[in-house]
Amino acid sequence: MKSTTIQAYISGINFFTRLTSGAPCQATSHSHITMLIKGLRKTEVHTPPKRSPLTSDLLIRCIRTLRSGYSSPYVDKVLESMFLLAFFGFLRCSEFTASTSKYNPSCHASISDISNPSTDTLIYNLKCSKTNQSGPPQPIYLFRLDSYISPFEPLQEYINSRLASRASPQDPLFVTEIGKIATRHWFHRHPPPNPVSIRNIPRSEPGANEEIGGGSPTQRLHTHSVPPVPLAKPPLPWEASQWSECSVSCGPGVQQRQLQCRQSFGNRSTMVHPQRCASLTPPDSTQACQLRLCSHWEVSSDWSTCSVDCGVGRRTRSVRCVSDQGNIVNDKDCSSRARPQGSEECNMGPCVTNWYFTNWSNTCSAQCGPGVQKREVVCLTRGGVREGGGGGDCVGDKPAEMKACNKGPCVASTMWYSSPWTQCNVQCGNGTQRRDIICVQKTGNDFTVVPATECAHLDKPAAVQECEMGECEPQWFTTEWSACSRSCGKGLQMREVRCLTPDKKHSHDCDLRPKPEQEQICNTIPCSPQVSDENCRDKRHNCVMVVQARLCVYSYYKSACCASCTQSAQRAKRH
Repeated sequence: MKSTTIQAYISGINFFTRLTSGAPCQATSHSHITMLIKGLRKTEVHTPPKRSPLTSDLLIRCIRTLRSGYSSPYVDKVLESMFLLAFFGFLRCSEFTASTSKYNPSCHASISDISNPSTDTLIYNLKCSKTNQSGPPQPIYLFRLDSYISPFEPLQEYINSRLASRASPQDPLFVTEIGKIATRHWFHRHPPPNPVSIRNIPRSEPGANEEIGGGSPTQRLHTHSVPPVPLAKPPLPWEASQWSECSVSCGPGVQQRQLQCRQSFGNRSTMVHPQRCASLTPPDSTQACQLRLCSHWEVSSDWSTCSVDCGVGRRTRSVRCVSDQGNIVNDKDCSSRARPQGSEECNMGPCVTNWYFTNWSNTCSAQCGPGVQKREVVCLTRGGVREGGGGGDCVGDKPAEMKACNKGPCVASTMWYSSPWTQCNVQCGNGTQRRDIICVQKTGNDFTVVPATECAHLDKPAAVQECEMGECEPQWFTTEWSACSRSCGKGLQMREVRCLTPDKKHSHDCDLRPKPEQEQICNTIPCSPQVSDENCRDKRHNCVMVVQARLCVYSYYKSACCASCTQSAQRAKRH
């Protein structure tokens, strides 16, 4: 006896007991009867309903139902991707779902399992399946087909929509509306995308218990009473929805609308992949909009002081155009008619001439003893200063600009005075610097030098300190110039030039640019002086030495060196 027969008997007993006594039979609800029925169910052999193959005609009907708005747009897209991947991969839809909500990336399908090696090919990497649970992953190639059920476009569109929603490549491939992995329970809860309800098919008809794709009885897709798929007509023009509301409530915004590529089948049309309408120019999907100006005037400062001290002047304040978010924008974005006033007249009353003065200075001019304190005094009339500050128009005498002050008697004090440091006594290497240290006595602002013993009780500053001028480098050394090679008529002098290190050794590291000259011209005076008297000639060869020795005062040398002595006398007269 089957468990269903026992349940039928128990139902009959309860029915008659309820009719006679008004309550069900208590004996039929005994726990032993319940356990008996459960045991019979476990021992009974269940024959699963026969699954019919998922043919292309049946897949076309399913896809058409999904694309015409079977459930929510997201669920329709998930189911369509599952059906296409199962059909072209020779798999079951249950291959892409999990038995529980726990996601295992090593076994369950993930987004990274689908790659796009070219513009016409997708590869699905099947990590494990019911028929190959321990084998290596198997690639399944999906191509772009010129068919209504081409798997390339819907799968690629689904993957792009997942990635656009910030999904990670390691996330599950198929997820529910709330982002959880699609389980078999979720897959079974959705009615089959079949235009004929399962309750409208008589049980006696063949195929009433047939099941497709490994789904549960609530997900059967039947082939009976489904009209044949008509031939597709060429694509219709792009179909645009109504414009959306402006993206902002004020200021420049954007309106959007949805564009669909639709294709007719008989007397009906359905949405197809946008690539089918690629040859047609789509209408604009966005347009600019502006409902109102999204800004207002803001007074950002108080009124300034009046431009004059007396009489009529003007005062100003800052007025700016700001957005509703508080950002400063161009004045053109605000209504010019609603702009608050930025300047206005101000009346400071009649102008009166009077003396004005500052406070007395805080310090006395002397640190001790008598001194003075000062202040400034001006005569103001009609908002300005009188020329020269004379105060001719001011009433009353001019207030005093100075007054006496006294800081008390001056007390003499002694201190060490240090002069500035001298330069370092060497040009390179380590040397010393010096300064003068003297003892002075200060009385008020006067200083007097006193003996050092007066400052003996004070710490005396250092008079010498070390200084460092940097590392010594080789430098040029020269000898004295030699005697001129000629006594007259452009001679030449020579000297020795050597490069020596700080320890006076020869070196080749001296800078050549400041190298001293080794030769120079000398005695450029002519050797035969020119005089107007032809009889005045030098009779000796050493007349230059006679002139240098000032022997021309003697008649003998004056006659022997007439030309040289005459020329020397002429030069003396010119100077």
